[in-house]
Amino acid sequence: MVNGERTWTGPIHGRLGVLADDGNCAQCHICGGYYGNLGGHVTQVHGVTPSDYKALFGLNATTGLIGPALKGIRRQEADVRKQTPAFAEFRAAGDRARSELTPEQRSPKGRRLRLQQRLSPKVQAARRAALARANEVLRQRKEAGLHTPAGWSGRDPKAISAKGHARLAELRTDPAWRDAFARKVSEARGGRLQVTCVVCGVVFTEPHSHRRRKTCSPACLTMLRASRAAGRQAAAAPDRDQRRTAGIGLGDVRRQRGWSIERLARQSGLSPAHVSRIERGLNTPSFAALGRLADALGGGPFPARETTASDQSVNGVQAQPSGDSVAA
Repeated sequence: MVNGERTWTGPIHGRLGVLADDGNCAQCHICGGYYGNLGGHVTQVHGVTPSDYKALFGLNATTGLIGPALKGIRRQEADVRKQTPAFAEFRAAGDRARSELTPEQRSPKGRRLRLQQRLSPKVQAARRAALARANEVLRQRKEAGLHTPAGWSGRDPKAISAKGHARLAELRTDPAWRDAFARKVSEARGGRLQVTCVVCGVVFTEPHSHRRRKTCSPACLTMLRASRAAGRQAAAAPDRDQRRTAGIGLGDVRRQRGWSIERLARQSGLSPAHVSRIERGLNTPSFAALGRLADALGGGPFPARETTASDQSVNGVQAQPSGDSVAA
């Protein structure tokens, strides 16, 4: 019922920022009913704590969620407690705590007023008085010539910009300023990282923007790429000849059926040029390409991987040794 932003999405009864009553009981903003102890009602029936209820409907944190009748009884009880020594000690302790606060801690600046406070005639009058005082101070400063209008104040923006660029160019000639500026930019972007080259093992520093870099120089990067390419070729070498032979065999099956290369390419979803190079042994086809050609032809010579059983078929076509043929 209460989301993370402390807003109420259901219907609202009564007026926000106002705790209405019928003379005896207070009205609930959620259901519209009147209750003597509204705080207990919203907690037990609606599952909303009194503090959340006040924040949801713009009531002051010090507003009691009770009706006028119960409020009168509580006020009489409070007047009796005020005459006790314990209450005097409580007031003295509060005065001591307030005396230890700094002026900044006692100042309510930056605190957002709730709707009930903003609707209060006393608060509105205080705001109007503060605005009048500020306008009077501004008028006096203008008459004394001490006020500087906001903005360019009649100055030429181009002249001000040229002056700023000249000052920046002057600062750039100072090595100490450049070092301090570079240090601030580096710290703002996360500083620098200590990276170890994966090729030669040299430790070098890089900014966070280059944290994916793994080599210290272009030469090491070239060596890393060459080693990765060699690894990929070595991994593909065991079945490369088998795949090339299977592609040539699929070409034989196509010619036996009297199909054109264009028809096989259209059925398999490959380009005619790619199919032609596979049949001539110029390209080493992938297992996916062989599977698509075999599907289009309804079978054909097909190599088998020796790794796992799931690799024995591609696109649902059962792998067979290159010397076998599948009947049309």
